[in-house]
Amino acid sequence: TEIVDQKLRYPNTALVALKFDAQQFGAIPTRAYLMRGIKVAIPNNATVDTSTYPGRITYSGVWGGTFAAAQWTSDPAWCLWDLLTNTRYGAGLPAASLDKFSFYAISQYCNELLPNGFGGLEPRFSCNVNIQTEEEAFNLIEEMTTIFRGMAWWSAGSVALSCDRPVDTSYLLTPANVVEGLFIYEGSSLKSRHTVCIVQYMEMDKRDVAYEYVEDAAAVAKYGLIVSQPAPRSRWMMT
Repeated sequence: TEIVDQKLRYPNTALVALKFDAQQFGAIPTRAYLMRGIKVAIPNNATVDTSTYPGRITYSGVWGGTFAAAQWTSDPAWCLWDLLTNTRYGAGLPAASLDKFSFYAISQYCNELLPNGFGGLEPRFSCNVNIQTEEEAFNLIEEMTTIFRGMAWWSAGSVALSCDRPVDTSYLLTPANVVEGLFIYEGSSLKSRHTVCIVQYMEMDKRDVAYEYVEDAAAVAKYGLIVSQPAPRSRWMMT
């Protein structure tokens, strides 16, 4: 029996070791791994789908604000929550300084199923990112919130989330409650009226970059081709 007095621990690291006969290959083989990433805290009334829509969260009942044990999920709201609160690789903010219920509302919106264009369904927004470099906290938070067309902001002593989505009317403006009863209208420049989007994204099945052309036919006929920045929110930007 040989005793090896050596520490073989690699904390907070996903480690893969392979051993093979070099004669079987003409060069060092290319390796690829399918990883689900870190586990994050999720509400105690949440269930993570591991089969039909891997990473998607469904909720049951009313959430009282308590979290369950950390699990892997592709929900961008709770991935952002983890990034904000984690003291090792995140911003290290105390959970009490975050408006958890605004995160919950965003999470519900992200996990709604929409047609995927191939006869099936998929969650509205998913987060499958690999952050490999150190970033300024503000920039990284901003990039994460763009996944769900959102923004993080300071409200009543806590960090809250909001996103661009349909909501109930909160206030009605009429000539009766406007100064002098007059509205002043402003338009946008022609260049900002996107009619075509060239979307670039990572194709999960092919493990390669794919492109998709999306256009608003009526807007193209009226304004011509005005290409916008590539983004998954292409159709939303043209409405």
